Amino acid sequence: MKIRHNILFFILIAISCGVTNGISENKAKKIAERYLIEQGWANKRLDKNSTEIDIKGLKLNGSIDEHLNLRYNTLIPKAVYSKKKDDFWIIGFRYNQNQNGIKNTDKNIGRAVKVSLNGTECHMIWEMYDLTK
Repeated sequence: MKIRHNILFFILIAISCGVTNGISENKAKKIAERYLIEQGWANKRLDKNSTEIDIKGLKLNGSIDEHLNLRYNTLIPKAVYSKKKDDFWIIGFRYNQNQNGIKNTDKNIGRAVKVSLNGTECHMIWEMYDLTK
């Protein structure tokens, strides 16, 4: 009986270590890239009929449609930055060079997506993000 408890103990430790470490950097990047495209930040418009619009933490200055038009094609959907924090990944993206008629030349400034360590939640960080830190 004691051997079974020891085996069970080690199995539980192994499982908890895997949960604590969470998803890999590559997996977090893929999740963030998919999120970015689905949310209409890249060169594909968000489908309001099939995708829930993520505006968590955003103060809208107009209608949802106006916001989605401004969001469209703003970012290049290839992750260029990643940093693991205690509870989440930060995945960074560069601005499209000619977003909304404004030429963006600073490649160190972009936007970032926050991805939970288990990969089940994504949210845009609404402020511009320094991709060098």
